[in-house]
Amino acid sequence: MNASEQYYDFPTSLNLERVEEAHVWYGMLPRAIDRGIGMAEYAVYNSGIGVTSEPVQRWDVRWTGTREQFEVWPIPASNTQSIQFTGIRNLRPLIADSDVADLDDLMIVLTVAAEILAAQENANAQAVASLAQERFKRMKGRSQSGGNRMRRMGMRAYPIDQRFPITVHTRVTK
Repeated sequence: MNASEQYYDFPTSLNLERVEEAHVWYGMLPRAIDRGIGMAEYAVYNSGIGVTSEPVQRWDVRWTGTREQFEVWPIPASNTQSIQFTGIRNLRPLIADSDVADLDDLMIVLTVAAEILAAQENANAQAVASLAQERFKRMKGRSQSGGNRMRRMGMRAYPIDQRFPITVHTRVTK
């Protein structure tokens, strides 16, 4: 993040409605920050008059006149911080024949077939929908962690968080 800069663009691949957590990197260490900036926060560090401080403690989504951006509070006083979001990324569109699906192809085909059969009131619709649901459960099960494994980073061990099958980690820097 840049000194005295309050608003930043979201990474294009991140679904801003599905951000699970945010961390600010300050002093080479990640620090969890919460979403939500209100009057109580502005009373401490008034962004409206350009008050700066470190480290960033909160973030929120704001419409800045042309697009939605994320705001950080307090406004950074130096260029020594970056922010990292973890969440569900946007699925890539399936428009051209060469586009790659983010989801399992068989699960997509079974789901679409079940919907078409249901619209046609075909007796096989429920059976195909059950196959699609079973495929979904199998794919979801493969994306989950097998246990509470730990990843070593230096002298500390951190649990590997695999609650979400698709995550994006983005460091915003300029």
